[in-house]
Amino acid sequence: MTIPFQEKPMLDETDETVIRRVMRDARPGASAQSARPRRASEKLAWTLPGFCANARVQTSFGHVPIEALRPHDPVRTKAGDYLAVAWVDRIQLDAEFLMLHPAAYPVRLPAGCIDRGVPCRDILLSTAQVLHLPHRTGANARCTAATLVGRRRIRREAVPSLTYFMFHCGRPATVWVDGLWVDTAPD
Repeated sequence: MTIPFQEKPMLDETDETVIRRVMRDARPGASAQSARPRRASEKLAWTLPGFCANARVQTSFGHVPIEALRPHDPVRTKAGDYLAVAWVDRIQLDAEFLMLHPAAYPVRLPAGCIDRGVPCRDILLSTAQVLHLPHRTGANARCTAATLVGRRRIRREAVPSLTYFMFHCGRPATVWVDGLWVDTAPD
């Protein structure tokens, strides 16, 4: 027995129309407006902390590149104890995203730009990463990497693409990364 061939109708919708329709139908209450892509003129505030590859995290078994960090690895805290990493995440940003959203470009902290040996080597990190500054107390002790741009050779760095690595210890903690004390906190 032969089954007759049935030609499927050609779609005449544009990709954007299809995406809007799928997004509208996929989430109750979602509008087609929320599915539209951002335009270059729309500002994106980058709020995610993180580090680029090769940042070294102090663990109980030495300094480990952040990209090699795994759940349950014990990381050193400012309090002097070690906390187990609860989870590690990576966020990959391609050239198109970075071109449209330059707020996501990382900050380069050159070795020794904050204090003698702090950081202990050049490091790239998110503008939203919270740092603890040595020899400071109170409200001045903590700042985001973005607030340091323009001081002592600290600058934003335009890169063609990048991956931010984030990790959390299941509770707020201050941990050692390349000679800097930095905050991690669960979402």
